[in-house]
Amino acid sequence: MFGFTPIDNFDRYIEQRLQDFFDEPTNNNQRQVSRKANTSRALPQLALDVQETDKTYVIHADLPGISKDAVSVHLEDNILTVETERKDQREENKGTVHLSERFYGKMKRSIRLPQPVDANKTEAKLENGVLTLQVAKAEIQDKRKNIAVL
Repeated sequence: MFGFTPIDNFDRYIEQRLQDFFDEPTNNNQRQVSRKANTSRALPQLALDVQETDKTYVIHADLPGISKDAVSVHLEDNILTVETERKDQREENKGTVHLSERFYGKMKRSIRLPQPVDANKTEAKLENGVLTLQVAKAEIQDKRKNIAVL
């Protein structure tokens, strides 16, 4: 005999209730707002693009709304680190917050570059919310040397 069993009906009921809970707006918007806000604040990480040319690494980092004075970049042992902080500029007691998803606080990202670089030949520019770094590759000496046998 073919057809639905009571278990099939129960599965459909649970699936529909879960879909209603996550997809439909409810009167209790605070629960949905806090869930989304906590997700965006859980792991703040700077998004990077790293490109390699013959002589440099070009790194782009999205830093919308952050001034150049709030950005720190340093190189140590071939590890490039970008640090910044976005301060909360919302005014206290100025109305009801209905949604808050933007991250406020410190962010830091470190990456190891594939080959040695020259920190003295590194340039950084922040323009239109995008940090662009030009990191020059170091002159690599040939590590292998042939020794004549006498």
